[in-house]
Amino acid sequence: MKMLIFFIIFQTQNCLKKGCHNLIIEERIVHPPAEEDCSNCHILEGKHPFKKIENVFELCTTCHDDKTESQHPPAQEDCTTCHNPHSSPIKGLLKEKPPYLCTECHEDVLNGLVSQHKPVEKGNCKNCHDVHGNEANYFLLKEGNNLCFKCHSRMGNRFKKAKYKHPPVFDCLNCHNPHSSGFSKLLKAMYPRSVYNFFTYLQYELCFNCHDADDLFSNSSGFKKGNKNLHKVHVKREKGRICTFCHNPHFSDNPKYIEGGESFGPYDYILRFGFKKKKGGGICGPACHGKAEY
Repeated sequence: MKMLIFFIIFQTQNCLKKGCHNLIIEERIVHPPAEEDCSNCHILEGKHPFKKIENVFELCTTCHDDKTESQHPPAQEDCTTCHNPHSSPIKGLLKEKPPYLCTECHEDVLNGLVSQHKPVEKGNCKNCHDVHGNEANYFLLKEGNNLCFKCHSRMGNRFKKAKYKHPPVFDCLNCHNPHSSGFSKLLKAMYPRSVYNFFTYLQYELCFNCHDADDLFSNSSGFKKGNKNLHKVHVKREKGRICTFCHNPHFSDNPKYIEGGESFGPYDYILRFGFKKKKGGGICGPACHGKAEY
């Protein structure tokens, strides 16, 4: 028995200091079992004294708890897909810093060139995902907008208190891509970036994915004065106002998500609409125009 212990210690030292594997524990963070004794993870066999154990997941979970039955595939297949089992310069013995480690498999995460979600840009994938696995879709830490409001707490507090809530906001992913996007503000479809726009249906693709354009611009619309459709007056023109000029896309204390005012001009002057709901219509102004009733 003493001879076997002596052989293992001698062989471990030989692997690390005199043999072929002298650099494997030279990085800043060292996996304790690797520094302690190679036989913690390798078995003695044949001409070469140590052999890698085939089922790495089972090997790792002899020390590290297997917390869930629903596993991130790389975690269940082979922990060394993401981790260096010996040493690494990166916390968690990772082989590469996120998000670059993650994008080796999830190639589409950083495809959007216009906007990127800050946690993704900074490599904080763990802000939203349990990287080893859990029972939730996409291994998310929370479901729906509860996850988003963990960081966007100011919006979350306003959302909870608001009288009228825009239904898509119960899951922010209805309108936003959580990783990156080809559109501004991580939007999933086209929406104008400036307050005034020459109207085209394509520019408002995001809104028209849910809202019927024909209904909005028809004579049966509730937003009209006589036979004049006021959505046409405000939006469907060469210098049309964007939807969010008047509507809050998330929530409001006013019906139809009419917001109280809009940031306007180079000095962000707040243009107050003076909106008041009336039976069968409402009153706006004075703001862009004098007081007007519909």
